[in-house]
Amino acid sequence: MIMDKLPHPSAPSLLRMQHLRMVGLLVGVMLVSGGAGWWLSRSDNSGQSIATPVSAVDPIPVTTRSPVSRL
Repeated sequence: MIMDKLPHPSAPSLLRMQHLRMVGLLVGVMLVSGGAGWWLSRSDNSGQSIATPVSAVDPIPVTTRSPVSRL
């Protein structure tokens, strides 16, 4: 009679298998999307630099101040 009240031994393993399947699916989606993003960013550059050079003809005015100590 006690055997009837015990949980089925495969119930935890099925739940664990579902969790492992979900984690595997999420990891696979992350790997595919990361690889696609890397591939697209690599092919868009086509050897050009991302940074644009600053022209030396148009200087930027800068004002500096020294810190005031309150001792």
